[in-house]
Amino acid sequence: MPFVLDVSEGGPFEIRLLRNKFEIIGIAPLGHDDVRDISYSVQVSLMQCPPFDGSIERTELLFSLVESDGDTTKYFDDGRATTSFLVGQNRRVALDIIRLAARQLLEERSPDVVTMSTVQKNPPEKALAKYRTVAAAVQAAGYVGGLGDAYDGYRIWMFVKK
Repeated sequence: MPFVLDVSEGGPFEIRLLRNKFEIIGIAPLGHDDVRDISYSVQVSLMQCPPFDGSIERTELLFSLVESDGDTTKYFDDGRATTSFLVGQNRRVALDIIRLAARQLLEERSPDVVTMSTVQKNPPEKALAKYRTVAAAVQAAGYVGGLGDAYDGYRIWMFVKK
């Protein structure tokens, strides 16, 4: 499955935003498979958490890689599942897009509280390093906080607006 990167390392990256009252999503093209008719993109979401009518806006930051053939869509939230098509420097490009999209969503929506958690229990150190990169983007967007205590093997980051 030959993956072809469709963006330049270092950008600029085209991040398309989709918005509603409770969520903002950033989608950016990443690449395609030059044998099969499959495209790959990065998706970053900032979703409002309940209660929805309070004075403090609480959100959760999520990110994934998306594979689509036009009929079916598959979401990858575990980097280990992407090693068959995304390797080497292309992995770093995907992380750069996630980092930039996260910061863009946060700067636009400017929630009071942001949380982010691992999707898998007990993630490997390589995965935690990627989460730390995204956490640094949250801090660069004007938030303080960081990694909290693990809960049942999941790692949780918590931030508040400065």
